[in-house]
Amino acid sequence: MTNVIAILQRRVPVTLVAALCLVVSGCGGGGDLEPVKGTVTVNGEPVGPGIVTFEPVSVSSGPRRVSFGRFDADGRYELVSDGHRSGAPPGEYFVRISSAGAGDEEVQQIDVGKIPPKYGHEKLSGLTATVKAGEDNVIDFDLQP
Repeated sequence: MTNVIAILQRRVPVTLVAALCLVVSGCGGGGDLEPVKGTVTVNGEPVGPGIVTFEPVSVSSGPRRVSFGRFDADGRYELVSDGHRSGAPPGEYFVRISSAGAGDEEVQQIDVGKIPPKYGHEKLSGLTATVKAGEDNVIDFDLQP
């Protein structure tokens, strides 16, 4: 019985410290996001509303983290990741840009012809972006018809 108590006294503090570390670190989802904002234009003219999506070029481990942002009639956007956290992880991205998604009330008010359809596919659009660590990333896109 004494041995069991001695073992528990050694393991319980280690378990508590490990659990505390997980809580403090956010279970690995931590602050690895960098702010990303910019504007979307066509031939230099603001266009919107719509959605800009950053898809990682490569995924080293874990889930594929796609970042996206809605842009307004002035073409301004800010990316979010993990559904609600501002920013995107540092790295290289394929980018796609399209008019507001189906089901949005805004979709009825959009001149769909302003954003050429090729920009709606990350590999066909020809658009890429680099999100850099420790910087306020301002990434503008001027689309061509």
